[in-house]
Amino acid sequence: MASPSLEVFATFELLDMILSNLAMRDLLASQRVSYLWNQAISKSRNMQRNKYLLADESKDPSPTYRHQQSNPLYLQRFVQQAAFYALRQVNPTVQFMGMDRFVLQRVNAFEGKEASWRKMLLFQPRASVAVLTPMSAKFEGNNVYFLRNEEGLKMADVVTFFEDMVKAGGEGVELLSATVIRKMVWSITPVAPTVDSAVA
Repeated sequence: MASPSLEVFATFELLDMILSNLAMRDLLASQRVSYLWNQAISKSRNMQRNKYLLADESKDPSPTYRHQQSNPLYLQRFVQQAAFYALRQVNPTVQFMGMDRFVLQRVNAFEGKEASWRKMLLFQPRASVAVLTPMSAKFEGNNVYFLRNEEGLKMADVVTFFEDMVKAGGEGVELLSATVIRKMVWSITPVAPTVDSAVA
């Protein structure tokens, strides 16, 4: 006879309720606990929204005011890592100050074109446009960039943006170099749609 605790975790509705309250990193780690947990997470729309893999339409406020919550994984050094990865494609000897080993171990993850993190939304509710501004004494106020994805901005869009900067060369490479050595941070702010664009 199964113990009460095993019966709880074997019941999808109860497991869904428990796992849905986990923090992002704990939820991602829980996928590796067992096949049952992995399937429960992948089939739960609630947990897919918590993982930023599915847009949370229920939280969409009016078109004239939107408050987006940033993907917590994006906030934790992802921009610097994406810049490092983009630069390595043109200069494999580039060094990432203080984090080389940490980031190099993740190169394979960045190269995986079908990796699930690429599909993660940057914001909930989803945003289709965001303003990127490099913040430093040297560059602040001189450069403003836009990210666009009508289906909702994803983490892959940040990597693609940096890859395009590297291919363009010039000041873009200088900006990314400053990002890699941690003398540059980026402000990424979602842009709320206008009433006209929302209706259209």
